[in-house]
Amino acid sequence: GLEKYLFKFFLGNVSLAVGYQVAHSDGLLHNQFDHGPVATAQVYFSKVALPGMGLGVAYNVNKNVFQYAVNVGISF
Repeated sequence: GLEKYLFKFFLGNVSLAVGYQVAHSDGLLHNQFDHGPVATAQVYFSKVALPGMGLGVAYNVNKNVFQYAVNVGISF
């Protein structure tokens, strides 16, 4: 994916991240392959213990459905 810095504020900074995600489930109940683009607004905190969090939207190509995307933690 790609990420673009937007602005800085008193607790950290905000960026916009876009990417393409792929997930494969191979279990007893179902075997499926899902994929699609995702876009999130990321917040990276500089003065608190939580390194970062994001909120956005993801599109599942196989199911033709939009879903919320939420992440918390460290991005690599």
